[in-house]
Amino acid sequence: MKTYAKLGTVLVLFLLMVAMSLGAGVPALAVGRPPTATPSGPTATPSGSTDYTVTVSASSYGTTEMSIGANEACSRFNVSDMVDLGLKNYRFYAGMERVEPLDDDGIFGSPDIPSIKANPSIIPWTVWDAYFNRTDAYWWSSGCVSAGTPGATSLHDMMSQLLANGISPVIVLRNVENQNPTWAWQNLNPPTTQAGWNEWWQYVFAWVYTADVRYGLNVDDWEILNEPDKGGVQGGWGGTKADYVALMAQTVNAIDYVYSTYLGNRPHRVYAPGVSGPGSGQTTWITYTLQNADSLFNVLDWHRYGDPMAQAQTLNNWVDQYNPDGIHEPLMLSEWGSYSGGFGTLSSAMTYATQLMHHSYAPPYNIARSSIFSMYDWTSSVTGLVGGNGTPHEDYYAFRLMTRGLQSAKTAYTITDTIPSTVDVEPFAAKDPVSGTIYVEIINNTSQSHTVTLDLTALTTSGTVTFREYSATKKDVVIGTGTVVNGKLIFTIPANSITQVIK
Repeated sequence: MKTYAKLGTVLVLFLLMVAMSLGAGVPALAVGRPPTATPSGPTATPSGSTDYTVTVSASSYGTTEMSIGANEACSRFNVSDMVDLGLKNYRFYAGMERVEPLDDDGIFGSPDIPSIKANPSIIPWTVWDAYFNRTDAYWWSSGCVSAGTPGATSLHDMMSQLLANGISPVIVLRNVENQNPTWAWQNLNPPTTQAGWNEWWQYVFAWVYTADVRYGLNVDDWEILNEPDKGGVQGGWGGTKADYVALMAQTVNAIDYVYSTYLGNRPHRVYAPGVSGPGSGQTTWITYTLQNADSLFNVLDWHRYGDPMAQAQTLNNWVDQYNPDGIHEPLMLSEWGSYSGGFGTLSSAMTYATQLMHHSYAPPYNIARSSIFSMYDWTSSVTGLVGGNGTPHEDYYAFRLMTRGLQSAKTAYTITDTIPSTVDVEPFAAKDPVSGTIYVEIINNTSQSHTVTLDLTALTTSGTVTFREYSATKKDVVIGTGTVVNGKLIFTIPANSITQVIK
């Protein structure tokens, strides 16, 4: 046994808790925490102590995030990394530049939509198969090619491996990126003729039909364009918001046709508008899309590099305010993290772990789905959770610990505590509704350790818990066990660490 001062050993000191209960104080919320219920009675923190009490109630405010995932990157693909992280989605940039860099039959506007519906074999599937099965899957990314990392696995094989491991591909359907492909940049940005609409409808139909009918890959997540609000800034969408809504209508028509005709109308998700942010452009794009195309999509999609809480609250309120179809669409944060080499330090790991916890806060802060940018390094200056050589960056371990406790819509519980608002310590509690496993995460973003009394009486009164830790010296590892006595535990959380209690 180690001493009480070490988290590795948890001593259950019931008599100490009784003595502590005689002190008085004012309960407070840690920095960044949304409002929770105020506990009744005196706090368990004696005057002058750094000890805090965290009480998990029996009241659930909803669930944790439904699907936590990552964006693709060209330096590596190994599904074992994603399984180890506990991911449930993987986002692909899979537009025309990747699967139809040239008009597949060489005749613009052909075949037309009625002809495709009458006979799908009119589409030159050998051309589509060639691009889906190219083993240099990132041949279309100039940065990856110049860095010598065009990939060694095909798009088809990546999606097949994801399917086999219960990870859902999220496909970003887009016409152009960085003005590529040239034929789409010149004629489909936006489509303005029936010939143009024929080509776009065929592209969407062919993607869904190939993935789900021809290959049977169970792809059910479809995003309409990537950051259309940025337009020509990155050589992307060249149309207006109204043009985007028109494109949405054609896209959804093609998607729904495949599902209704060949897939028994099985459930699937359409994400829009996939805007960058924050800024006034994001605001107008999201509100316009909600007001003018609410019935065309069922997941509200946006990007946020930074803490998402304030924006998530605003977006959830907008969904209710601009709601012609009467449905509250869940939020998808399809890009977050860092696109500028921001991974690799204890500080960044703690920052992104805290942001991930915030995804699962109570409404209106809640986010249903997310994909961190990115899973792997794109280049030496655009890093991800894992390097191209397979070595995890520092952030990987904190992300893995948090995902374990937050993934897959666990039952989330209201917490009360005695942590002063000036102390950046944040607790979170959830339970797996299938296994009954309880997860408590406590993020200590301060430079000193703190003793914590964890009260689990509302959920359990006895038994053994396992402790895991992420810190400068512990990389999401088991550091000990403890015993719940009369529903309570006392333990120490080290400085700049994340402690996970599993019961």
